[in-house]
Amino acid sequence: MGIAEKFVGQGLSVRYTPEASVVHSHPLTPWEQFRRYFDIGVFMARRPNLTRARPAHEGLYYARAQVAALWKSGRMEWLPSVFLDLCARYCGLNAGLRHRRIPAFLRPRLSRQAGFWENEPSR
Repeated sequence: MGIAEKFVGQGLSVRYTPEASVVHSHPLTPWEQFRRYFDIGVFMARRPNLTRARPAHEGLYYARAQVAALWKSGRMEWLPSVFLDLCARYCGLNAGLRHRRIPAFLRPRLSRQAGFWENEPSR
């Protein structure tokens, strides 16, 4: 998102190409997922130019796709795990979006990038 923001700011454009695919995995625990999404929320909160990003909409789309994939594959026993993962993402993102309301000493503990907060004013 940061690179796309920079490109657009320089008069370039960014294109979504659904034919392009990337297969990757982040095998994270719910706590690690929370921390990852906390950082994403902080990033988005600090860049008001990203108003086109709609995390709640995208998250709902992702959640529906996950449940549909479980249903289609007949693996509904994974639903509790997927639900926990989705909750961690949602809570982390919302905490990150509101990071300025969180005490400064807690922010590095919630982030996967603790070093980012070293020179952060405690506002």
